[in-house]
Amino acid sequence: MARPGRQPVHHRAGGQRDRPLNPVTGRVTQFPVPTPAAALLGLAPGSDGALWFVERAAAKIGRMTLDGTFTEYPLAPGSSPMRIVAGPDGALWFTELLGGKIGRITTTGDLTEYPVSGGPVGITAGKDGNLYVALFFAHGLDQVNLAGQVTGHWDLPAGALQSATGAGLDIWVADTFGGLVYRVTPYLTGQ
Repeated sequence: MARPGRQPVHHRAGGQRDRPLNPVTGRVTQFPVPTPAAALLGLAPGSDGALWFVERAAAKIGRMTLDGTFTEYPLAPGSSPMRIVAGPDGALWFTELLGGKIGRITTTGDLTEYPVSGGPVGITAGKDGNLYVALFFAHGLDQVNLAGQVTGHWDLPAGALQSATGAGLDIWVADTFGGLVYRVTPYLTGQ
């Protein structure tokens, strides 16, 4: 029996689940990921029209087409991927907190990883064509070019967890434990 105010979930073939159509709110469709207990984090639209995400506990990058077809790309066990973002080059870029790397995966599945020290966790694509990586253990923010090279660094007072692009060239960084938001204005590196 469904709890008051909640609609039951109906299962369909292939594991896809639909909630009944509500004329006000529309339909909610669930797509179970192939790897159980994968611990999904981050979700980014790819230039291929698919949705891309990280599977933290499973150490995989996932891709799902809008009809619910999944592809999973394995990473090193224990690498703990945390966030993913569409890069200015059309590829998807992601962080590996415990692997100490950022990665680049093309929409055809070609994977390249680059070492980044300090516990990379959050990642965003800057309006200047660079990527910005929040560093949890190193308490900072790295500027990374599309060749995977760190071209700038800012120290922050505490562990950075997530970064986001703001107005202009500013990068915003969240410090969950300190309850702070930092605004970082990058310097131009000439790409």
